[in-house]
Amino acid sequence: MTFASLNELARKTLREAGTAKGGKTLDNYLTYFLGHGVGLEVHDPTDRPGALQPGMIVTIEPGVYIPEEGIGIRVEDMIVITETGARNMTEALPRTAEAIEKFMARGKSAR
Repeated sequence: MTFASLNELARKTLREAGTAKGGKTLDNYLTYFLGHGVGLEVHDPTDRPGALQPGMIVTIEPGVYIPEEGIGIRVEDMIVITETGARNMTEALPRTAEAIEKFMARGKSAR
């Protein structure tokens, strides 16, 4: 699996998920690449054409920003590539809109 193929999968998923009020499919609002490498720097360069390798840590952070509707959302996960696939190191964090709103209502910081 390459980062480029993951990016295309995200775009396909968004395309099939629906449309915004103006009729554009949601993939039109994913305005940047799906993620990046994490290492010595928070935004390490990632060899996008190359295959992901065990031991690599990357972000997967699809963001959909719809200016016409005044909304945007991005959920960033830290993923470690393993010999058998991947492990989401941030899976315990809130995922759904309801869970995020409940978390934020408690007045706690995600730090």
